[in-house]
Amino acid sequence: MSKLSQLQIRKLREIEYNQVLKETLANNKKGTKKKDSILQNILQGKTRYYDFADDSGGEQLCLILQEGNANSRKERESLQRLTSILLHKGWDSWLNDSRVVRGLAMVGKYENVWVQSLDNYKPISHNPYREFAHLLRFLFAQYPIPAFLDTAFYYQNDTHVRWYLHLARGGSVRTLDNLPLQLTQKMRHYFLQAPSEAAIPQALRYAQVMGLGGSRRLAKYIMQTELGIRFEHEPFWETVIRFLIQNPMLDPRYVRPIVDFVQWIKFESQEVVQNGRTTYLPPVEPNFSMKGRSVAALLRMVEVWEKERKEAQKPVTEAPNWQGLPLSDFTWTEGEGHETAIYRIKQIRTIYALREEGRTLSHCVATYYGSCVAGSTSIWSMIKEDAYGNTKRLITVELNAKLKIQQARGACNKYPTVKEYNLMRLWANAYNLSLSPDVVNYADYLQN
Repeated sequence: MSKLSQLQIRKLREIEYNQVLKETLANNKKGTKKKDSILQNILQGKTRYYDFADDSGGEQLCLILQEGNANSRKERESLQRLTSILLHKGWDSWLNDSRVVRGLAMVGKYENVWVQSLDNYKPISHNPYREFAHLLRFLFAQYPIPAFLDTAFYYQNDTHVRWYLHLARGGSVRTLDNLPLQLTQKMRHYFLQAPSEAAIPQALRYAQVMGLGGSRRLAKYIMQTELGIRFEHEPFWETVIRFLIQNPMLDPRYVRPIVDFVQWIKFESQEVVQNGRTTYLPPVEPNFSMKGRSVAALLRMVEVWEKERKEAQKPVTEAPNWQGLPLSDFTWTEGEGHETAIYRIKQIRTIYALREEGRTLSHCVATYYGSCVAGSTSIWSMIKEDAYGNTKRLITVELNAKLKIQQARGACNKYPTVKEYNLMRLWANAYNLSLSPDVVNYADYLQN
């Protein structure tokens, strides 16, 4: 039998997925379909998360209501009521989007501060994001709210949700709590004008750059660096931002390399392997300053640094390997027939496999080569295989010699999804692995 093409496989899955939904939408005695039977089947355990496509809203709803990925029983019950009402009102497109389901969980969590009754709500769109934005403003807003603030609910960040509620009631940006930046009046104005596609931390950085006199183009480039996520060492990073603003003819494609280089030379500890032991030295130049720097001199430093990094990642003539930890690979199977999915967590033991992992997921795991050889670290790859033998790398996991999971990252250093985290948990329980505080904190972030 010839192998099916990717297009044929996709169409086959769409047909089977629609069939699952048809079976879930059970007929009542009159023969009409009740949309809320999807929710009832989930609550009764007749429909499980693996009956839905990965990262779909149906899968996410199952994980929350069946696996308890919410803070409390009260919150799950609130989400159950909310989704049941929305289904009755004809809005079911959210079932296809996991982000919107997570957002609805937060909407239910803050049910006590709704300003209108959901009984009066009427859906206006079949686009789940547009409809979710409309729902938020109906339930919470007494004043106009910028679109980017909706991400507070998608990412389930309680601090950011409180910001949303504060502004929705007519509060001022000046009185927001726990702001990681000191915003001037001008910056507060630009915060509310941030691009709709920005995440809330990026909007804060956008406001800072604009308030300091930068251009919108520069602000958007800076938003895409680590500065759009982190707010440590702010007095120093403000000097970097001012340097970039003061050199408007600098090609913005250099913004990320400059930020990455400065982060490395001033703040990152240096890992050194000597005689099979790993030691960590202070940053190369912890007193690095932007004072007196010229663009040309800084770019030369960045160029040398990037060249050294590329040299370190060049292929070697031989394929050195290492023994690794005495743990067997982990396998987990879900679904049946065409929907079968096999998840494997495999230990990487060669430099070629390590570099392939880094190239495929676009991160720098290859730099762990020395630690793997020394035995202080082992690197594991989570891979998904479908019923047709197609494979996909999902996340890379770092495990230390004490069998503690130090971190896990996906493509371009993204954090694991709820599904990937749960699979990692199954692996940890099976092999008695512990979790580092960073991983535990991320798990709390996923669930809160």
